[in-house]
Amino acid sequence: MSAKKQIRVVLAASQAVVRNHLNQLLLSCEGLQLVGEAVDGEEAFQLCELVQPDLIFIELHLPERGGIETTKIILRRWSHMKVIVLASPEDENLVGSALDVGASGSISHIMSPEQVQQVILEVCGSGQESPKRFNTTLSPNQFSESQLHLSRELAEAARVQASFMPVSAPSIPGWDLSARLVPARETSGDFFDFIPLPNGNLGIVIADVTDKGMGAALFMAMASTLIRTYASLYPTLPAFAMGVVNERIQADTGGSMHVTAFYGVLEPDTGRLSYVNAGHNPPYVLSSRKGKPFDRLKATGTPLGVSEKNYLQQKVIKLSPVDMLLLYTDGIVEARNPAGSYFGDQRLFATARSSGSRSAREVQEAVFAEVYKFLGGASVEDDMALMVVSRKG
Repeated sequence: MSAKKQIRVVLAASQAVVRNHLNQLLLSCEGLQLVGEAVDGEEAFQLCELVQPDLIFIELHLPERGGIETTKIILRRWSHMKVIVLASPEDENLVGSALDVGASGSISHIMSPEQVQQVILEVCGSGQESPKRFNTTLSPNQFSESQLHLSRELAEAARVQASFMPVSAPSIPGWDLSARLVPARETSGDFFDFIPLPNGNLGIVIADVTDKGMGAALFMAMASTLIRTYASLYPTLPAFAMGVVNERIQADTGGSMHVTAFYGVLEPDTGRLSYVNAGHNPPYVLSSRKGKPFDRLKATGTPLGVSEKNYLQQKVIKLSPVDMLLLYTDGIVEARNPAGSYFGDQRLFATARSSGSRSAREVQEAVFAEVYKFLGGASVEDDMALMVVSRKG
């Protein structure tokens, strides 16, 4: 592929194992510039509007509308863009439908850089106005059985892990909540939770296992289950509940792994939030009060699992109307662009602050859009989780 023609690429795939593999393959191909990654259809639309790519890789089973519908909408809005769909060998029947709505070709998830480059050359051409439309889905026998087995196992692990987290934020009168997790790999060490408690109260959790890979995913499953269990047993005592969780983690793992966690009990009627912060990134409270535009809920103890005697201090704040609580994991603030700079707390705060009176979901989308814009095509190196809790005016 000629180095004179830089092809701007967006990758839209929900499975981290697919996204990361193709990310590395694309980076190894000459003449490509990866300008963004999306995990669902809605984010793919936003990236297309923001960065105007030449080429988009779209996973067939993409959340939010699906890969075929996403392809149709994108090509209707931006007819100059080219789409290559990502298909598993068993998706052969769906590939035809994708081609019918305008996709220029298809590839399978596991392939060599040379095969990827060949597909892109055929779709984007070598400078011709009308590149050839074709289908290059690879057959199962072109993959090793071990690669296919590993890919399926990791995808299943990701699916099971996702089941530990809520599908959507709860609907509470007078409040607006939204949360999202973007794994850097096929499985994640970050997690969040909304825990229904007695008297209409709500437990709010965001946490980060201080490791990566399958071990972190298993530890995440244990930690999230323990937090949910003891939060329900001690619904008015966050410090006590998390203290017991710490003891269980120590007993079960011997301190080999630990997790930073923020856990708060929200009283929707009053706006009171009783919380503990076990060594987690301090959440921001964006305040509507004059003279105090924001506050940071700093650590009130050490990460869970570090020490048998973790004296977690419980604190209380009150969220006033129009106040917003922003909880996040370090993958967001430590996102690093090609120049080696970090996204940082100030960009996070400024982006959320500039979102004004928009909904919690819109604030969340604005933050992720700004992170991807900042990355400038660099890969996501760590899991990113973000929760927005806003009290309506």
